[in-house]
Amino acid sequence: MEGAAWRSRGERRNLSVRACRDRVARWLDVHPRELGRIPPEAIGALAAMVETAREAVPEVVAHLREENAQLSYAVNLYQELARKDVLTNLPNRRGLEETLALEVDRARRHGRVLSVLLADVDMLKRVNDTHGHLAGDALLREVATRLLEAVRSTDIVGRLGGDEFLVICPDTSAQAASVLAERLLRSVCSASVRAGAVQVEPSISIGWSAGRDNVVSDTLLTAADSAVYQSKAAGRGRSSGVVVDEDR
Repeated sequence: MEGAAWRSRGERRNLSVRACRDRVARWLDVHPRELGRIPPEAIGALAAMVETAREAVPEVVAHLREENAQLSYAVNLYQELARKDVLTNLPNRRGLEETLALEVDRARRHGRVLSVLLADVDMLKRVNDTHGHLAGDALLREVATRLLEAVRSTDIVGRLGGDEFLVICPDTSAQAASVLAERLLRSVCSASVRAGAVQVEPSISIGWSAGRDNVVSDTLLTAADSAVYQSKAAGRGRSSGVVVDEDR
């Protein structure tokens, strides 16, 4: 009886060692025979380590997923901030250039007209020199707000930098761009701006350009920039524009 009991215990031990070896082999992705020379005690220790690791995997995976989500959020936030103007919270030059490239490509694909309006804030340097840069910043922020209020829902307003704002107008003809330019002038110049301790009379000069599907973004911007100079030459608070191959 004692021998039979002993053999039973030995068999159970062998079965346990075999089970541990199989578990370790599956974890290491090897055949159990490759672990045949490892002592039973070491196999048992390895099996315990495997079990601990298996229990820890869900927690580790959850932690990695959380870190990945935080990293993705940080990357997305950085990308968003990299395309925004800090002062006005509008798209900056980088964001505007990317958007304009997309709109030019869309106009080409669908044979549509595209217009841009370049608004230059008049006398910003004089405001900065006379009343300080805080007053100039307040003026720029108010101009940005009034431009946003006056454009249509499909238009994109951004700050190119300095005293220049750009409005990208998809599906907008030269005539519609001219009408929009006049509306922007009325909106910006409608009332004085409180800039710190002083009142500033805002004024902008606008140049617009319109082109069809064969136009490129640089051509539109160059044409609008030239139109701005024409507006300033005619006097502050005016607009002028040019058609770039609109009728092809």
